Amino acid sequence: MSTASGARDGLSSVTRGTLFLLIATLCYVGLNFVARVIITHTISTEEWSSFSLGLTIIGVVGSIGALGLTNAVARGLPYAHSDDERRGIVRGSVVISVASAAISSIGLFLLGPELAGHLGLPDLGPTFELFPLAVATSVVIGIIAAIFQGYEDVTPNALFVQILTPGFFVAFLGIAAILPSRLTFEAALVAYVAGNVAALLLAVGYALQRLGHLLPAGPRAPGRWAA
Repeated sequence: MSTASGARDGLSSVTRGTLFLLIATLCYVGLNFVARVIITHTISTEEWSSFSLGLTIIGVVGSIGALGLTNAVARGLPYAHSDDERRGIVRGSVVISVASAAISSIGLFLLGPELAGHLGLPDLGPTFELFPLAVATSVVIGIIAAIFQGYEDVTPNALFVQILTPGFFVAFLGIAAILPSRLTFEAALVAYVAGNVAALLLAVGYALQRLGHLLPAGPRAPGRWAA
């Protein structure tokens, strides 16, 4: 393959990835706009204030819980010298991210009532009962997306983070809105968390299916009863 041909292939790959991310970003903005329109037309102003503040808080906690691993993994994998080193990066980042996600979500759940009391918003109570789970899912989805970005695959980031997560949220909001009980504040909270969980399950399934092709399993030590 000539240098010119390789450059064209590389440019084509970058162009496709950039276009995919652009479309995904537009979907993310549009879907979140739709979700906010639905919520603001069905819940009270005080409840929306609590919901919006809860989103801001879990965003901050999720960023802290990520520990900067998303950027580190996405940038570090391309410079790894062997599959063994890449396996170490992937396994270490997954273990640390899962542990950090659990600690962050549990910490927010335990400190949530006290924080809600200081802020003087009673609706933050149920928000902090459900939103910690969204913190955990965002951290884990983020590390999955970062791992594949290290292999120049933007699909998990574009599809699961920017399209499916808000897409599921809008879908669950729509289902709740047409039910006889209508869309309540608690139902909106559940819809947001359920959207995150659904996207996480699909992201994990994608990772289990695809990562083995990108990073084959290393040699295993012989079992205890091996000859």
